[in-house]
Amino acid sequence: MTKDSAGLPTGAPAKPLRILHIDSEKSWRGGQQQVFSLMQGLRERGHEQALVTPLQSHLGVRAREAGFRVDEYELAGWYDPRVFGFFKQVFAGFPPDIVHAHSGNAHSIAHMTCRKTHPIVVTRRVDFAVKKNALSLWRYRSPGTRYVAISRAVKQVLVNAGVPEDRITIVHSGVDPSRASGGVGTALRPTFLGDREGPVVGYVGAIVDHKNPLLLAEAARIIDRDLPGLRVIYVGSGPIQETPEWAEKVRSTPSLFHEAGWRADVAEVFASLDIFVMPSVEEGLCTSLLDAQAAGVPCIITAAGGMVEIVQDGVNGLVVPSRDANALGRAILRLAGDETLRASFRAAGPEVVREKFTLDAMVAGNEAHYMKIRADVQSGRFRGIAPRTQPHPEG
Repeated sequence: MTKDSAGLPTGAPAKPLRILHIDSEKSWRGGQQQVFSLMQGLRERGHEQALVTPLQSHLGVRAREAGFRVDEYELAGWYDPRVFGFFKQVFAGFPPDIVHAHSGNAHSIAHMTCRKTHPIVVTRRVDFAVKKNALSLWRYRSPGTRYVAISRAVKQVLVNAGVPEDRITIVHSGVDPSRASGGVGTALRPTFLGDREGPVVGYVGAIVDHKNPLLLAEAARIIDRDLPGLRVIYVGSGPIQETPEWAEKVRSTPSLFHEAGWRADVAEVFASLDIFVMPSVEEGLCTSLLDAQAAGVPCIITAAGGMVEIVQDGVNGLVVPSRDANALGRAILRLAGDETLRASFRAAGPEVVREKFTLDAMVAGNEAHYMKIRADVQSGRFRGIAPRTQPHPEG
């Protein structure tokens, strides 16, 4: 197999693999987009794949439309006794070499149904601490499970939970650099600005607790007098929007804040922003930050999780402490008032993405992980599954 300049395999492998992907989410968020892109990339490299997902999930619908085999389930959870019969049928119709779980519940399902019969790969995308109860630790420390961590921060969480480092491979999430770039902003910027003059500061992502979107609202209120044209845009949706705190800090001031909801025209969204802010408390990596970087939007982040592996303070963005509204406000003022700094960030961001965070690199990294597992199985070094049920050396 040929390798690229980074030592990752390119092109079709000598012997394709059969990979069963499991994702337990019905929504269409960053994780599901990564799974779909991974499946498409692996198919281009010659691998055969199938997907297990809940009934009527967005990922399942898209995967079936793209021509993949999709098996859907209606289960109460990994503890549902019907899970064993369901997966017996799945394995009969698609006997895999590797089972790849892409979410927490998918990890539990794979662990319960095939930990002794198939190598399991689990992609962990969040940097939340692993629960320390006996059931959780038993699952995470299973000898037949290998991990893909999307950042060093996520890897450290796994190590802290007792997962041996040699079972963990870091493969960053990736984006298509062209997806978020190329917009002109003329369609959305007037709506985003309202009766203000700018700058337009945007948050793009799920509006959930760990991303701490209200910190941006607090910072904007602090600096509104110093930057009277400021307009803050929230692109996305989530449960926080139904809370009294959101009503008080965001909806009470529609001249300063605009809720745009989810939008499919990603390139136009980013072309309309002067500054992108992601104020997370915990963050595995953040694909919306990667999109912003690819689009050349000057970025401000908090020092949370894997985001600091994307943004180097002063080089391709600004980094401020988590939960510090005053520091975030100062960073917005600094960036809004320094066109030279914004220009340098606009130039540096796309280059960072092209060098380290593309979909091709993500697919190649996962493929290399699979191939190592297969080699370990064939050589007898993989000790996590019963020898009589290990995949055939020919896959």
